[in-house]
Amino acid sequence: MNKIKYLVFRALLVIIPVIVIISVGAGMVKVIPNKYNNWKQNAFYFRDDINLNIFKPNSLYSWRKDCFGITSIHINSHGFRDVDWDLNAQYKIAILGDSYMEGFQVSDGDYTAAIMRTLLNLHIKSKIEVFNTGLSGNGTVHELYRYRKYLKTFKPDIVLLFFLVGNDFRDNSCELSVAINKNKIEMPCAYVEANVVTYETNVDILNRKYFDKHNSVYRNYQNLKDNIKYKYPTIAAIAKDLKDTLSYKAKVGATVEEDGISSDKYIYDPPIKQQWLEAWQITEETLIKLNQEIIADGGKLIIVINAENPYSTIRYPEIRLMDIANKDNISILSLTTDFIAYKDMFALKQPYFSFYCDGHWNPLGHFIAANVVVKYIIDHDYLPIDNAEKQIILAQIVNNLNINPKEILGTGYDQIYKNSYFKGKTNIKNTLKANLVS
Repeated sequence: MNKIKYLVFRALLVIIPVIVIISVGAGMVKVIPNKYNNWKQNAFYFRDDINLNIFKPNSLYSWRKDCFGITSIHINSHGFRDVDWDLNAQYKIAILGDSYMEGFQVSDGDYTAAIMRTLLNLHIKSKIEVFNTGLSGNGTVHELYRYRKYLKTFKPDIVLLFFLVGNDFRDNSCELSVAINKNKIEMPCAYVEANVVTYETNVDILNRKYFDKHNSVYRNYQNLKDNIKYKYPTIAAIAKDLKDTLSYKAKVGATVEEDGISSDKYIYDPPIKQQWLEAWQITEETLIKLNQEIIADGGKLIIVINAENPYSTIRYPEIRLMDIANKDNISILSLTTDFIAYKDMFALKQPYFSFYCDGHWNPLGHFIAANVVVKYIIDHDYLPIDNAEKQIILAQIVNNLNINPKEILGTGYDQIYKNSYFKGKTNIKNTLKANLVS
């Protein structure tokens, strides 16, 4: 009898903790679903053979933050946030960009590329396809390699490079990336030595150069981390949150090094330090290379400068980029003026074209950007369409850019601008169709 009691007691010692752990785990899933059940940040990327980020092809993701929840994020067979592309379309427009074009803050159909595709094909008889290859963390160097590997063979007629002045040219420089991020280099970048720009995709070489040690252990660790991100995104999310928390506390307690290169606050100033001058040198050379390659492939490069907060002024990097494009004979469009005009027209309040918990564009930002870009393409006769089609589409764009944001966003308007929780639904598709110009 005593032996039976002993065995029961030992069994309970095992069973009870298991039940407690399962119960606590289930409780956590209910308590913090917004944070970990549908977590996106970095967890779903893996790296290709030249260390570019890419998504798992043919996958479906969700992403939730404190102020929004997006449950329809489709990845196509090429590994990008988009529908499957019609490679036989009569005309092809490709988009290169970063997290703004990736658009994980909005639902399928409401990101820039999708709105452009809908808008163009409402009026034009020839099928026009829009390839979205926007990926978070990309700068111009990454986009040069992305064009070569993922777009070149499709021979797009127009390539739109969406440029974020807030970090793109900084991300092109290996040295500034290390100085500001304080992390190992994980993607291609470039550096300047003896006034010569050198591009490198091998991150082991780069990390040996900038961290002065062999990185076989680090690389094995990185491969393991990538596998965890790919197979167990929730675990990766929790681990990264813990790391970010500890890193933030360490930064708060640390003395800021005012060396002129270790802070993003210098991005918007005219460059003084050599590292910032070199970052612009890298950026210009990269844009020239990309432009030359696209022209050689029969296409047309257009730089599109993203509008970003505070949506009230044109700052130095934008002016510098315009000067580079004009000097090197590259077409360029800034979205800033049109965003400011729309904001002023409707007295749009904060967070303007973003979210109170996230600085990326909300659906209204994507809507305005898509219409302005299509108008630019049509105005400059970069699409082979007849005059009647041209006039119809331009008339609709004029209408679209004068629509009240409440009509465009529908129920999403109050959710975004009254600091509520945006559930991902808008009236964009219906707005485009309802405002057709005959």
